[in-house]
Amino acid sequence: TTHVRSILSSGHVRNLDVCVEDEFAKVLLTEVIRLKKKDLLKAIAIHAIGDKDAVREATCVLNKTGKKSIAVRDADVGQDKKNGLFSFPGTKPPEVEVFSNDNVKSLIDEKYGIDLDWILQRDEVKDHHKIAKCIADEEESSEEVVRAIVIDKYINDIDSEFDELIKDIECCI
Repeated sequence: TTHVRSILSSGHVRNLDVCVEDEFAKVLLTEVIRLKKKDLLKAIAIHAIGDKDAVREATCVLNKTGKKSIAVRDADVGQDKKNGLFSFPGTKPPEVEVFSNDNVKSLIDEKYGIDLDWILQRDEVKDHHKIAKCIADEEESSEEVVRAIVIDKYINDIDSEFDELIKDIECCI
């Protein structure tokens, strides 16, 4: 795949490649590690790869080439730790976990004056990948800004729930 070729030819040598599904997952994992174990960021490279199958396949291919690699998948996919497949805390995709968090919803209401449940219903947003864009469009902001603000709030709210995942990543280095 293109992502794997890119990782193999990037020239950046890290102790561990961590494959995640999308940009939201990449930002979430990067920021939680920055907050809890900043030095770990220098030892790993996090890559947004694609869906759960692409993530699993990329991890497998990278490991076969001799690069140490694991995956952190959405919580609804589950883990297979012995095969280097870990998952985010919770039971749903990270976007759903973040945007359904009550303190995140309150922050969106306070900062932007947006009732998240109402606006998602109004705009008939069914795809969790489009929630940040929906908020950004409503507020004349960018997805990146919305994503950064809500992820920061979420991490601070569920703080210790990431501890096991971070330990698992450290053990793989």
